[in-house]
Amino acid sequence: MKNLIKVFGIIAIIAIIGFSMVACGGDDGTVGTGGTGGGGGSERGKWRTSKRIYYNINDGVVGSVSVENDYNYITYSYTSNTNFDLKYTITTIRTEQPTTIETIHETRNGQDYVYTSTGTSDGSDFTTTNTTKYDSATGLVLNEKRTQTVSGNTTIPYEISYTIQLLSDSEGVKTYKRCYETYKRNGFIEDVSKQNYSEYKIQNGKIMEEKRYSSAGVLNYYAKNFYPDNAVIRARFGDNWSYYYGSGSSSLPENISAEFEDLSDSATEWALRLKGSFDNVLRFQSDFYYEKVN
Repeated sequence: MKNLIKVFGIIAIIAIIGFSMVACGGDDGTVGTGGTGGGGGSERGKWRTSKRIYYNINDGVVGSVSVENDYNYITYSYTSNTNFDLKYTITTIRTEQPTTIETIHETRNGQDYVYTSTGTSDGSDFTTTNTTKYDSATGLVLNEKRTQTVSGNTTIPYEISYTIQLLSDSEGVKTYKRCYETYKRNGFIEDVSKQNYSEYKIQNGKIMEEKRYSSAGVLNYYAKNFYPDNAVIRARFGDNWSYYYGSGSSSLPENISAEFEDLSDSATEWALRLKGSFDNVLRFQSDFYYEKVN
Protein backbone atom coordinates (compact mmCIF):
# COMPACT_ATOMS: atom_id res chain seq x y z
CA MET A 1 0.00 0.00 0.00
CA LYS A 2 1.40 3.35 -0.97
CA ASN A 3 -0.60 6.54 -0.92
CA LEU A 4 0.10 10.20 -1.44
CA ILE A 5 -2.06 12.43 0.72
CA LYS A 6 -3.04 15.85 -0.59
CA VAL A 7 -5.43 18.16 1.22
CA PHE A 8 -6.43 21.63 -0.04
CA GLY A 9 -3.20 21.83 -2.02
CA ILE A 10 -1.17 21.76 1.20
CA ILE A 11 0.39 18.52 2.28
CA ALA A 12 1.35 18.08 5.88
CA ILE A 13 3.91 15.74 7.38
CA ILE A 14 2.15 12.85 9.02
CA ALA A 15 1.92 12.57 12.76
CA ILE A 16 0.30 9.91 14.85
CA ILE A 17 -1.82 11.17 17.68
CA GLY A 18 -2.70 8.72 20.40
CA PHE A 19 -3.24 9.49 24.04
CA SER A 20 -0.70 12.29 24.08
CA MET A 21 1.19 14.48 21.68
CA VAL A 22 4.65 15.91 21.72
CA ALA A 23 6.39 17.97 19.09
CA CYS A 24 9.71 17.53 17.39
CA GLY A 25 11.23 20.56 15.73
CA GLY A 26 12.09 20.54 12.06
CA ASP A 27 13.97 22.93 9.79
CA ASP A 28 10.83 24.00 8.00
CA GLY A 29 8.26 23.68 10.76
CA THR A 30 7.04 21.35 13.44
CA VAL A 31 6.48 17.66 12.95
CA GLY A 32 4.13 16.15 15.50
CA THR A 33 4.52 12.64 16.80
CA GLY A 34 3.11 11.00 19.87
CA GLY A 35 0.87 8.49 21.54
CA THR A 36 1.42 4.85 22.37
CA GLY A 37 -2.01 3.31 22.30
CA GLY A 38 -4.86 2.60 19.96
CA GLY A 39 -7.72 4.87 19.13
CA GLY A 40 -11.17 4.90 17.65
CA GLY A 41 -12.52 2.57 15.02
CA SER A 42 -13.48 -1.09 15.07
CA GLU A 43 -10.11 -2.20 16.51
CA ARG A 44 -9.95 0.40 19.26
CA GLY A 45 -7.23 -0.28 21.79
CA LYS A 46 -5.89 -3.36 19.99
CA TRP A 47 -2.74 -1.78 18.50
CA ARG A 48 0.07 -0.05 20.38
CA THR A 49 3.43 1.46 19.46
CA SER A 50 6.40 -0.92 19.76
CA LYS A 51 9.16 1.06 18.04
CA ARG A 52 9.89 4.36 16.30
CA ILE A 53 12.87 5.09 14.07
CA TYR A 54 13.87 8.56 12.85
CA TYR A 55 16.40 9.09 10.05
CA ASN A 56 18.91 11.78 9.22
CA ILE A 57 18.16 13.52 5.93
CA ASN A 58 20.89 15.38 4.05
CA ASP A 59 20.01 17.26 0.85
CA GLY A 60 17.04 14.99 0.28
CA VAL A 61 19.03 11.77 0.78
CA VAL A 62 18.24 9.36 3.63
CA GLY A 63 21.23 8.76 5.86
CA SER A 64 21.76 6.89 9.09
CA VAL A 65 19.28 6.41 11.91
CA SER A 66 19.29 9.45 14.20
CA VAL A 67 17.00 8.17 16.97
CA GLU A 68 15.40 4.84 17.80
CA ASN A 69 12.75 4.48 20.50
CA ASP A 70 11.87 0.97 21.73
CA TYR A 71 8.75 0.43 23.84
CA ASN A 72 8.31 -2.32 26.43
CA TYR A 73 4.93 -2.47 28.17
CA ILE A 74 4.65 -3.23 31.87
CA THR A 75 0.88 -2.79 32.14
CA TYR A 76 -1.67 -2.00 29.46
CA SER A 77 -5.29 -1.34 30.37
CA TYR A 78 -7.35 0.46 27.75
CA THR A 79 -11.11 0.94 27.72
CA SER A 80 -11.47 4.13 25.70
CA ASN A 81 -9.65 7.36 24.88
CA THR A 82 -10.85 8.78 28.19
CA ASN A 83 -10.26 5.69 30.31
CA PHE A 84 -6.87 3.97 30.28
CA ASP A 85 -3.87 3.08 32.42
CA LEU A 86 -0.55 2.42 30.66
CA LYS A 87 2.93 1.81 32.03
CA TYR A 88 5.93 1.17 29.80
CA THR A 89 9.60 1.88 29.28
CA ILE A 90 11.14 3.76 26.37
CA THR A 91 14.71 2.89 25.46
CA THR A 92 16.17 5.72 23.36
CA ILE A 93 19.20 5.04 21.20
CA ARG A 94 20.96 8.05 19.63
CA THR A 95 24.03 8.15 17.44
CA GLU A 96 27.20 8.75 19.49
CA GLN A 97 25.19 9.37 22.66
CA PRO A 98 24.48 7.19 25.70
CA THR A 99 21.38 5.01 25.57
CA THR A 100 18.67 6.22 27.94
CA ILE A 101 15.73 4.41 29.51
CA GLU A 102 12.62 6.16 30.83
CA THR A 103 9.63 4.65 32.57
CA ILE A 104 6.35 6.24 31.52
CA HIS A 105 3.03 5.98 33.33
CA GLU A 106 -0.04 7.40 31.58
CA THR A 107 -3.53 7.45 33.06
CA ARG A 108 -6.74 9.08 32.00
CA ASN A 109 -10.01 9.13 33.89
CA GLY A 110 -12.63 11.19 32.11
CA GLN A 111 -11.15 14.62 31.44
CA ASP A 112 -8.18 14.14 33.81
CA TYR A 113 -4.89 12.98 32.32
CA VAL A 114 -1.59 12.29 34.14
CA TYR A 115 1.74 11.60 32.45
CA THR A 116 4.71 10.66 34.65
CA SER A 117 8.24 10.04 33.42
CA THR A 118 11.06 8.68 35.59
CA GLY A 119 14.68 8.04 34.67
CA THR A 120 18.23 9.33 34.89
CA SER A 121 19.68 12.33 33.06
CA ASP A 122 23.30 13.55 33.33
CA GLY A 123 23.80 11.25 36.31
CA SER A 124 20.78 12.58 38.24
CA ASP A 125 17.55 10.71 38.93
CA PHE A 126 14.41 12.58 37.89
CA THR A 127 10.63 12.30 38.01
CA THR A 128 8.47 14.62 35.92
CA THR A 129 4.67 14.63 36.22
CA ASN A 130 2.37 16.51 33.87
CA THR A 131 -1.22 16.82 35.08
CA THR A 132 -3.78 17.95 32.52
CA LYS A 133 -7.50 18.61 32.63
CA TYR A 134 -9.40 18.82 29.35
CA ASP A 135 -12.51 20.81 28.59
CA SER A 136 -15.28 18.29 27.92
CA ALA A 137 -17.05 20.53 25.38
CA THR A 138 -14.06 21.30 23.15
CA GLY A 139 -11.33 18.79 24.01
CA LEU A 140 -8.91 21.67 24.60
CA VAL A 141 -6.60 21.81 27.60
CA LEU A 142 -8.26 23.68 30.47
CA ASN A 143 -5.62 23.30 33.20
CA GLU A 144 -2.06 21.98 33.20
CA LYS A 145 0.68 21.61 35.77
CA ARG A 146 4.20 20.22 35.72
CA THR A 147 5.96 18.93 38.82
CA GLN A 148 9.62 17.96 38.57
CA THR A 149 11.91 16.25 41.06
CA VAL A 150 15.65 16.04 40.36
CA SER A 151 17.97 14.46 42.93
CA GLY A 152 15.33 14.95 45.63
CA ASN A 153 14.67 18.63 44.83
CA THR A 154 11.05 19.28 43.77
CA THR A 155 9.97 22.28 41.70
CA ILE A 156 6.82 23.31 39.82
CA PRO A 157 8.04 24.80 36.52
CA TYR A 158 4.56 25.93 35.55
CA GLU A 159 0.92 25.83 36.60
CA ILE A 160 -1.62 27.22 34.14
CA SER A 161 -5.38 27.61 33.84
CA TYR A 162 -7.17 28.83 30.72
CA THR A 163 -10.45 30.40 29.71
CA ILE A 164 -12.15 29.17 26.53
CA GLN A 165 -14.52 31.40 24.57
CA LEU A 166 -16.66 30.52 21.54
CA LEU A 167 -16.01 33.08 18.81
CA SER A 168 -18.12 31.70 15.98
CA ASP A 169 -20.17 28.70 14.88
CA SER A 170 -20.64 28.48 11.13
CA GLU A 171 -21.63 25.44 9.07
CA GLY A 172 -20.45 22.97 11.69
CA VAL A 173 -17.08 24.66 12.25
CA LYS A 174 -16.61 26.26 15.65
CA THR A 175 -13.84 28.74 16.41
CA TYR A 176 -12.66 29.09 19.99
CA LYS A 177 -10.29 31.50 21.67
CA ARG A 178 -8.20 30.21 24.55
CA CYS A 179 -6.47 32.66 26.89
CA TYR A 180 -4.43 32.38 30.05
CA GLU A 181 -6.53 32.82 33.19
CA THR A 182 -3.70 32.24 35.66
CA TYR A 183 -0.04 31.46 35.03
CA LYS A 184 2.56 30.53 37.62
CA ARG A 185 6.15 29.94 36.52
CA ASN A 186 8.42 28.43 39.17
CA GLY A 187 6.06 29.73 41.84
CA PHE A 188 5.90 33.30 40.54
CA ILE A 189 2.65 34.73 39.19
CA GLU A 190 2.99 35.98 35.61
CA ASP A 191 1.04 38.86 34.09
CA VAL A 192 -1.44 37.00 31.86
CA SER A 193 -2.15 40.16 29.84
CA LYS A 194 1.36 39.80 28.40
CA GLN A 195 0.94 36.16 27.38
CA ASN A 196 0.07 34.64 24.02
CA TYR A 197 -3.42 33.42 23.19
CA SER A 198 -4.64 30.78 20.73
CA GLU A 199 -7.56 30.27 18.38
CA TYR A 200 -8.79 26.83 17.34
CA LYS A 201 -11.13 25.64 14.62
CA ILE A 202 -12.98 22.46 15.62
CA GLN A 203 -15.23 20.38 13.40
CA ASN A 204 -17.09 17.24 14.50
CA GLY A 205 -15.05 17.15 17.69
CA LYS A 206 -11.72 17.27 15.82
CA ILE A 207 -9.21 20.12 16.07
CA MET A 208 -8.59 21.20 12.49
CA GLU A 209 -6.51 24.33 12.93
CA GLU A 210 -4.56 26.25 15.56
CA LYS A 211 -3.30 29.83 15.45
CA ARG A 212 -1.20 31.42 18.18
CA TYR A 213 -0.99 35.16 18.68
CA SER A 214 1.18 37.43 20.75
CA SER A 215 -0.46 39.60 23.39
CA ALA A 216 -0.47 42.37 20.76
CA GLY A 217 -2.46 40.18 18.36
CA VAL A 218 0.39 39.31 16.00
CA LEU A 219 0.11 35.81 14.51
CA ASN A 220 3.31 33.88 15.34
CA TYR A 221 2.36 30.22 14.86
CA TYR A 222 0.01 28.43 12.48
CA ALA A 223 -0.77 24.70 12.28
CA LYS A 224 -3.27 22.45 10.53
CA ASN A 225 -4.37 18.92 11.36
CA PHE A 226 -5.43 16.48 8.65
CA TYR A 227 -7.21 13.14 8.97
CA PRO A 228 -6.39 10.69 6.15
CA ASP A 229 -9.22 8.80 4.52
CA ASN A 230 -7.57 5.39 4.63
CA ALA A 231 -9.53 2.26 5.49
CA VAL A 232 -6.73 0.44 7.35
CA ILE A 233 -5.72 3.45 9.43
CA ARG A 234 -9.29 4.38 10.28
CA ALA A 235 -10.15 0.80 11.24
CA ARG A 236 -7.21 0.64 13.65
CA PHE A 237 -7.06 4.19 14.97
CA GLY A 238 -10.16 6.08 13.85
CA ASP A 239 -9.78 9.84 14.21
CA ASN A 240 -6.84 9.39 16.59
CA TRP A 241 -4.55 9.04 13.59
CA SER A 242 -3.87 12.43 12.12
CA TYR A 243 -0.96 14.43 10.84
CA TYR A 244 -0.15 18.09 11.17
CA TYR A 245 2.27 20.69 9.97
CA GLY A 246 3.07 23.74 12.08
CA SER A 247 5.02 26.81 11.14
CA GLY A 248 6.28 29.75 13.18
CA SER A 249 4.87 32.19 10.64
CA SER A 250 1.52 33.52 9.48
CA SER A 251 1.07 30.89 6.77
CA LEU A 252 2.03 27.36 5.84
CA PRO A 253 4.42 26.79 2.95
CA GLU A 254 3.03 25.23 -0.20
CA ASN A 255 4.42 22.29 -2.17
CA ILE A 256 4.63 20.13 0.95
CA SER A 257 3.92 16.44 0.45
CA ALA A 258 3.44 13.49 2.77
CA GLU A 259 3.66 9.86 1.77
CA PHE A 260 3.06 6.69 3.74
CA GLU A 261 3.53 3.03 2.97
CA ASP A 262 3.26 -0.28 4.80
CA LEU A 263 6.58 -1.96 5.52
CA SER A 264 4.81 -5.01 6.92
CA ASP A 265 1.29 -5.95 7.94
CA SER A 266 0.48 -9.20 9.69
CA ALA A 267 -1.94 -10.39 12.34
CA THR A 268 0.49 -9.33 15.08
CA GLU A 269 2.63 -6.49 13.69
CA TRP A 270 2.18 -3.45 11.50
CA ALA A 271 5.05 -1.24 10.34
CA LEU A 272 4.50 2.08 8.58
CA ARG A 273 7.00 4.42 6.90
CA LEU A 274 6.33 8.14 6.74
CA LYS A 275 8.05 10.52 4.34
CA GLY A 276 7.72 14.28 4.13
CA SER A 277 8.93 16.46 1.26
CA PHE A 278 9.07 20.20 0.66
CA ASP A 279 9.41 21.43 -2.94
CA ASN A 280 9.93 17.82 -4.06
CA VAL A 281 12.92 17.37 -1.73
CA LEU A 282 12.74 14.72 1.00
CA ARG A 283 13.06 16.35 4.44
CA PHE A 284 11.66 13.77 6.87
CA GLN A 285 11.49 9.98 7.15
CA SER A 286 10.38 7.87 10.08
CA ASP A 287 9.28 4.28 10.63
CA PHE A 288 6.54 3.39 13.12
CA TYR A 289 6.07 -0.15 14.39
CA TYR A 290 2.90 -1.38 16.09
CA GLU A 291 2.09 -4.62 17.86
CA LYS A 292 -1.27 -6.27 18.32
CA VAL A 293 -2.49 -6.33 21.93
CA ASN A 294 -3.37 -9.82 23.09
